[in-house]
Amino acid sequence: SDLLHRVPCELLARSFCLLAAGAAGASRRELRARVAAVLPVAMAVLLRCIALFAALVGAVLAEPPWKVLKVLELAEAIGEFKMLLRGLTVAGLNETLEGDGPFTIFAPTDEALQTWLAERNMSNETFLARP
Repeated sequence: SDLLHRVPCELLARSFCLLAAGAAGASRRELRARVAAVLPVAMAVLLRCIALFAALVGAVLAEPPWKVLKVLELAEAIGEFKMLLRGLTVAGLNETLEGDGPFTIFAPTDEALQTWLAERNMSNETFLARP
């Protein structure tokens, strides 16, 4: 990898050194010939640098290495939101939340919701049946 980055720069540097070394006392014709000889190498190096930059940008803009989860997948994976998932199903919101977001949901855990329901002498079924 380092060689791929270093070689074009070294080729370009050598080419310009050759050009500069011959420039002193050279006629215009000789100077043009030297530039013409170096120009293809310079262009090749420039194109290689552009290709390396494009590859770098492509790698940065590619999909992230982690999986982006939908809201329902995340709630299920955490495992502490079973009542939330059940409530979303009862409310018919699963399809909506499976779509493109972004979505932000603030929800109590199952334990917190159980405590809240117990304080109100309410069962899950009674709570989910409410409009």
